Amino acid sequence: MRLTEEEIEEEVQKTKKTVETRNRIFRGERIFPEVIDKITILVDDGLASSFTMAESVSFLKRKKAKKIIVAMPTAPEETVKRLLPIVEEIYVLTSLMAPKTFSAPPLTTVLFSPFFRSS
Repeated sequence: MRLTEEEIEEEVQKTKKTVETRNRIFRGERIFPEVIDKITILVDDGLASSFTMAESVSFLKRKKAKKIIVAMPTAPEETVKRLLPIVEEIYVLTSLMAPKTFSAPPLTTVLFSPFFRSS
């Protein structure tokens, strides 16, 4: 897909407006909580591409969060692979991949699958 600079900028501006609107709706007048040196947990109802989550992680890193954990009910393998290098832990309720791929504990009869970044 070949987009012009103008088309890209137009989409960026649309997305910024959407984010600002959602922030106003969901946060109201509340200020963003202080996360410096705190463990943060980001939860999503299901990730597809992971780009929004990756941007949220980047935001928390800029705010100096001590540790970032991501949790979701389901995620494709590529999503977990994309996020794992940028967060400390990922928890997926159900996943089609074997945790051993990510140096995590072996999958048991429990469907909950934690993934940990290799140090």
